[in-house]
Amino acid sequence: MDRLKAVKILSRPSLTSPVLVAAWPGIGDVGLMAATYLRDKLGAERFAHIHPQKFFTLDGCMVKNSVVQNLSLPQNNFYFWRRDGGEDLVIFVGETQPTAYENEFAFLILDFAERLGVKRVLTFAGALVSRWEGSPKAQVVATEPFMLTELGIEDPPFQDSFYISGMNGLLLALAKGRGMGGVCILGETPQIVAKLSNPLAATAILREFKRITKIELDLKDIEMEADKTRQKMDELMQESRRQFIDQLTFPLWEREDEAQN
Repeated sequence: MDRLKAVKILSRPSLTSPVLVAAWPGIGDVGLMAATYLRDKLGAERFAHIHPQKFFTLDGCMVKNSVVQNLSLPQNNFYFWRRDGGEDLVIFVGETQPTAYENEFAFLILDFAERLGVKRVLTFAGALVSRWEGSPKAQVVATEPFMLTELGIEDPPFQDSFYISGMNGLLLALAKGRGMGGVCILGETPQIVAKLSNPLAATAILREFKRITKIELDLKDIEMEADKTRQKMDELMQESRRQFIDQLTFPLWEREDEAQN
């Protein structure tokens, strides 16, 4: 059975050496946030989408103003952007990670991308870190060592083994298996705020994306959002430190009682 029957094609753009950029929600939603911002700022045009029925299951319903809403499955859209004198982009944005047939879903995206002439895949994701530095960095991993060298990365940023969970990692591994070059840009995200939306890490990803691709991209809007988030995260970290100190520090009179006993 042809997997591509699940792809609804709205138009057939002519593309030059396109690169696939793909992202889904994950840690801090940094991958999805970065890909969505990239799509919107470039003005990428929607030209295809994947029928979601097979790949997503719903376990409840949405209620608004006490009225049950119609079921709505996640959107999975392809967009294209033409670049003057360079590689075009195919941007895939998945609103939600698939809940069934994940491998088939990833193969479907790669099959469609290859038919468009894509030979390289780029994904965005979050990387958990233990410390809060205030200005997170973005790190790069690739499907082959020589690709890191080509990207100007002399020393591998990660010496230890680790796991990129979800579709942001799976797509990259399956791309490597079929001989496609692949890169993942990971935005550092503190563990303590891993569940919060993190435009700081998304901004770091987009800055690294600009360096790698040499694509001009206005980051002013997401940088403003990141500045607001930085203040909130600073407050959360300060409160966390206060709670930690309170748990480990005994009042002086309690110490005296312990000494007398």
